[in-house]
Amino acid sequence: MTLTVFIPGSPAPQGSKNQFGGESCKRLPGWRSDVRNALLNADNLPKASLHGPVFMVAEFVLPRPKSMAKKRVGVLSETKPDYDKLLRAMGDAITSSCVFRDDAQIAAGGWIKRIAEIGETPGCHLFLTEVKTRADAIALLLCVMGERETA
Repeated sequence: MTLTVFIPGSPAPQGSKNQFGGESCKRLPGWRSDVRNALLNADNLPKASLHGPVFMVAEFVLPRPKSMAKKRVGVLSETKPDYDKLLRAMGDAITSSCVFRDDAQIAAGGWIKRIAEIGETPGCHLFLTEVKTRADAIALLLCVMGERETA
């Protein structure tokens, strides 16, 4: 089973705590809801059900700063939010949608964190599939990253 989906919204990190022990990112609940809604069908059931080890690729498209020059295209993000915190939020949101039982099932994959092109909707391109072996995971990684490279 494979699931490919674009989740529109503003990717939010999970893991930074405020002085009271709660999440410091106020956008996190909305982003989790966006992810969950994108992974559920009209009957509020998961669009896919992954039971074994999961291969995940997430391409986070962050909002384009108004101050960024129009000539700058294909820009990778080197600023906050941190990639690991974006992935943590994504894994927990996918778990809450019941696409898989626990984000610990994510055994392999990759990620890209970049700035949206002019007129592009921020969000996340998400690819999930079950894998059985290391060789399968490596082949998928090379294939998926090669396809995104040409896009």
